[in-house]
Formats: sequence, C-alpha cells, structure tokens
Amino acid sequence: MHFCFALQVLSLSRCRLEATLSGNIINLVSNDAQKIEKSLYSVGYMLLAPLEIMISLLILWHLIGWKALVGAAFLIVLVACQMLMARKAAKLREKAATFTDKRLVVMNEIISGIRAVKMHVWEWNFMDIVRNLRRYYILVMGSFQWYIMEYPKRKYK
Repeated sequence: MHFCFALQVLSLSRCRLEATLSGNIINLVSNDAQKIEKSLYSVGYMLLAPLEIMISLLILWHLIGWKALVGAAFLIVLVACQMLMARKAAKLREKAATFTDKRLVVMNEIISGIRAVKMHVWEWNFMDIVRNLRRYYILVMGSFQWYIMEYPKRKYK
C-alpha cells in the first residue's frame, strides 16, 4: 500500500510536507520499514522452499509410493486456502489502517484546537465523533477476528 513511502516523502515540496501530519509520515515510514524487514527474513525461506519440497517428496515417494502424491495434492490445496485467507486479511487490515488514520487526524485536530473546544464546550460533539470512529474500527477488527477464527470452521463443516 505505502511501500517505499520514504522515497515519496523525500520528493515532496516543503509546502506539502508542512501540510501533511508528522504522525502520519512517521506511521507510514515505520510501517514500510517493518514490511522491508519482514520480507528480508522470508527471502531465505522462499529460495530454499522448492528444494526442500522436492527432496521431501522424493523421500516420501521412496518410502510410501504413490500415496505421497495424495499428500502433496492436499498440501497444495491447503496452501491455496491460506493464500485466499491472507488476501482477505490484507484487505481487512487496510480498512483498519484507513480508520486508524482518520481517528488520528480527528484526535490531532482536537488536540491542536483544545482551547477552542473547551471554550465553546464542544467536548461532547467531538467525543461522539471519536466514539463513532472507534466503533467502526472495532467493527472492522471484529470482522477480521471472525474471519480468522470462525470462517475456516464454517467452510469445512
């Protein structure tokens, strides 16, 4: 989503940088750094996985014969299901990140204008706005948790 965001930040003009919230920039850059770090950890596994699978299949073929192919087919089906669930989880995580960003913008506005909020007694209005954003975030995260925990149970019954 925001891969290589640091390069985009470096190419922005000063006016655009001042208009962007510093919390957003820090959040996006740290997310990018975490994605790069996680991808570097998995490079070794991705390079060696096909070789390990082939060696395992040859050993299984030698030990149990054609039944090894049934196990390999089952493994392929499980990998496909895992990829499907990972895509759905990524979409839900993206929604959750969007609402977290909205909540951060609202909270930043409240904090920066706290004197005006207190002077005009607008606490309840802003509290309702933040509460609604939190409810929707919890709804999205609840659907994410349901999908991870309950969806496989219903699909395979």
